[in-house]
Amino acid sequence: MSKNNNVLIIVANGYEDLEFTASFDILKRWGFNVEVAYLLEDNKNYVTSASGLNVLVKETLQSIIAKLNDFNYLMIPGGDANVSRLDKSEYTSKILEHFITKNKKVAAICAAPILLANRGYLKEKYAICYPAKKYQSVLIANGARIKNLNCKADQECSVVIDGNIMTGLDFRTAIKFADQLVKFFN
Repeated sequence: MSKNNNVLIIVANGYEDLEFTASFDILKRWGFNVEVAYLLEDNKNYVTSASGLNVLVKETLQSIIAKLNDFNYLMIPGGDANVSRLDKSEYTSKILEHFITKNKKVAAICAAPILLANRGYLKEKYAICYPAKKYQSVLIANGARIKNLNCKADQECSVVIDGNIMTGLDFRTAIKFADQLVKFFN
């Protein structure tokens, strides 16, 4: 395990349950320190998943900005509403910029890779995302390379690592993605 095994997971209302929970749980089991920061909405101290599960969170995206040097790794689960909310946040941009410019490792699954693509961080990189044209077209329009537009969950292409960025297909690959996170973050 690396000396700094602190992982930041960022979420907003509508995050995909399995993608978040699998990564959180497996990383914790392997000894990573996992902190969750959420996009503050309506002054609530919790975030609600796509299926309605409420999770209490101590840190907001705004409050975590001052602590980014404490983290070596960033993970972002998907969920259409989650990604849409995060994409509009200036704090998401600041967090991503910090991790990318400092060459820290970033992992995003399902719809979340569009957060990287929209900011130019997937240009000329191999990546994968949820297999829907609305997401794939964002990656392609922003210069990402997708090896297999028809990738299935049981195929090797469902988790892609290119440099310091790891992307995953969707909820069906959440356990595989989380297992790969352990290796990728070491």
